[in-house]
Amino acid sequence: MSYTEYHDTLSKFVRLRVRPSTLPAFGFHSEDGFGWLYTVPIDGTPLECHVSISAKGVVSERVLDSESGDEYTLYRVANANGRFVGLVRKAVTSLLKRLAASCFERNVFIQNQSRELLETVRSQWGEELEFLWEDSPESAVLRRADTGKWYAVMMRLPKRKFGLADDSISEFILLRIPNEKRDTTLADRRFLSAFHMNKRTWFAIQLDGHMKITEILHLVECSRDQAVKK
Repeated sequence: MSYTEYHDTLSKFVRLRVRPSTLPAFGFHSEDGFGWLYTVPIDGTPLECHVSISAKGVVSERVLDSESGDEYTLYRVANANGRFVGLVRKAVTSLLKRLAASCFERNVFIQNQSRELLETVRSQWGEELEFLWEDSPESAVLRRADTGKWYAVMMRLPKRKFGLADDSISEFILLRIPNEKRDTTLADRRFLSAFHMNKRTWFAIQLDGHMKITEILHLVECSRDQAVKK
């Protein structure tokens, strides 16, 4: 296992956000409000890997001798090679990859309304963003767990893509238009044309605070109600 792969794996956590609800199942225990800790032995060695996640979601790891408590750091040295250091580096890297896949999500949508919206969706319906497009890494969908149908698309794109006279980047959510409110929704100046979607059945909202989050969450729920099998 190369140092580069270990370093790149650890570096990716700065672009990820922890999902605290998933940590107990992985094996973490809470550190009384200071974060979480997970300890696992490294097979074939007398060492243990201790992974800490701070209350702010910052990941760090240490490798310690299980008997003496001495720290083993050679796997962090770029030009260190050999069977033993490679074994430790591989074990730590594999653990970090599994942790990222199981307990973290891409930290793309960082505006306050985006975070609150996603937290509500997660707690109310247990549904998570799905990043489906490699060529659009800052776009993701929300779909109903029971029907598999999309009810929202979130995008981080230039405002001009949505018909605004501004090239700065913002965050948007695209929602289904309730059948009985199509005309009034399309006429509402708070709503935008749905980039890349059917503009007769979808509309967009900029998540910049110009609408109350309670209003947006109500529209998300209405859109979700539309995403049923016919």
